[in-house]
Amino acid sequence: MTSRMYAIDFYGTKPDGTQAGPEKLTFPGDRLPDAITAAHILMQTNRFSWGSATSFKIFEEDLVLVYSSDRANKTEG
Repeated sequence: MTSRMYAIDFYGTKPDGTQAGPEKLTFPGDRLPDAITAAHILMQTNRFSWGSATSFKIFEEDLVLVYSSDRANKTEG
């Protein structure tokens, strides 16, 4: 049974150049690395109503645990 739930906010850019997001999803799991992997996969394979995500933030409650941006091509946490 899973005891944690991570919130993942995805951000991107709309076709007109304005910022899009956050698109909010949740990830149930005990391991933060699993949530990071899932966010990277979703960012690469999923299209939101406004387009593709270029960055995401992972939260546990109100604390930001990870921020990742494709432009920087790195994950910080």
